[in-house]
Amino acid sequence: MAPVLTHYLPLYVPKADHFHRSSRSDGFFAFLERYPSPYFISAMSKDAYIADAWDVVGRKVSKERFLADTYEISKVSVGLPVGLDSDAISMVRLVLGQGRSR
Repeated sequence: MAPVLTHYLPLYVPKADHFHRSSRSDGFFAFLERYPSPYFISAMSKDAYIADAWDVVGRKVSKERFLADTYEISKVSVGLPVGLDSDAISMVRLVLGQGRSR
């Protein structure tokens, strides 16, 4: 998963390293597969995002705080502007999916 952490994340989700925990990588990458760019989070209202992401993040002790933090950070994070159906996002999702299935 090194290419994801060193190449894709800095381009599309620059502040993702703040939330990455190696012991929970699979859940983290599932989250990134669903929300591969901060734009996809900040395009929703905070309540809609928390409801949508609730099951994606799995079991967390402070799940609501984690989701609120990721929402606030997504509003100020600057990544490459990409559309949900772009080739770049498809590639990121492909790489994340391959890493999760190992």
